[in-house]
Amino acid sequence: MNSIATRRRLLNAATATRFPRLRAYHVAFFGSDDFSARVLGNLLDAAPPGSAPLDSVTVVTPPPRARGRGLAVTPGALESFADARGLPVVYAPSKSLKPWIANPPAGLNCDLAVVVSFPYFLPRAVLERFSTGAVNLHPSLLPKYRGAAPIQHAILNGDTETGVSIIGLDPRRFDSGAVLAQRKVAIPNPDKITYSTLAPRLADEGSIALLDTLRNFDAFSRAAKTQDESLVTHARKLAKRDGPVAWSDESAHAVFRRWRAIAHQVPLTTFGPTGDPVQLVTLVSPVPTPRPDAVPGQLLGIGDGGVLLVAAADAAEFAVRVTHVKPANRGVTPAVAYVNGVGGPKALRRGVVRFGEVTKE
Repeated sequence: MNSIATRRRLLNAATATRFPRLRAYHVAFFGSDDFSARVLGNLLDAAPPGSAPLDSVTVVTPPPRARGRGLAVTPGALESFADARGLPVVYAPSKSLKPWIANPPAGLNCDLAVVVSFPYFLPRAVLERFSTGAVNLHPSLLPKYRGAAPIQHAILNGDTETGVSIIGLDPRRFDSGAVLAQRKVAIPNPDKITYSTLAPRLADEGSIALLDTLRNFDAFSRAAKTQDESLVTHARKLAKRDGPVAWSDESAHAVFRRWRAIAHQVPLTTFGPTGDPVQLVTLVSPVPTPRPDAVPGQLLGIGDGGVLLVAAADAAEFAVRVTHVKPANRGVTPAVAYVNGVGGPKALRRGVVRFGEVTKE
């Protein structure tokens, strides 16, 4: 599903059913990131504005902010996409939509809100502006993984199946509205998949579910099902504190899962032999350990392809494999070059080189 043409064929095939008297909506599309931009792109490719179910689309997104090391003020992914497609953009307030309760924005005369990866809560007064209603695409099988990071938590937990949900927006809580539609998605290669691979797949599946819902919105709304609160699990927002590796507490596969789930936004970190911070930039699948007597955090040696082997909590069974690191104040470095700077292979064979321990609270 990498090309626009492939996604268009998928969407058109999935929505081939002809619904009578398809309605075209003036849609306010709330979003911010690459996920929401991909979903909107899929919708526009399958149903350009002016054709049902999209009469028009106005993008609502947070304003540009300072990003990167240079703190240059740059637009988000969805705004950049909207500009490229010539779509009108309405900036949300910088931190919440509360200012819109008393002062609704000009230029947002829409009858349906579609919310995809939008960082703010939509209060009741804002939702009531949309005469048809408001729906949210959430990349999990709700009520599982309510919260800001459902894709990451599916990988962290080693799930083999996930999915997408189209829900109504509850004016009281995030991700708790009635479910209009769901699609299950098998996670391919669950022991190797990364967020960057799984997220686009779910965006494409979510686009299909969303377009189906919009093309027969009244019927899906009537059949909506209340979420079972007894089955709720949460997928909290990830933070910098999720980066440090606790070698004594985490297995090699757990470290690899965490890298696959969060490294795109929160780098995995440890301390080098001299106490300086080191980012673990690229990992590959763990392998059986070459040294069952190793201790957690010990650098075991260089394996095939110049890969650094590191002992974790299950040091007697498996080893973490690291291909690239980033020492403090330096660029990304191949693992073999890093090893040469901390004593070389001989020091590793003596078992005297270790990554520092981080204790999880």
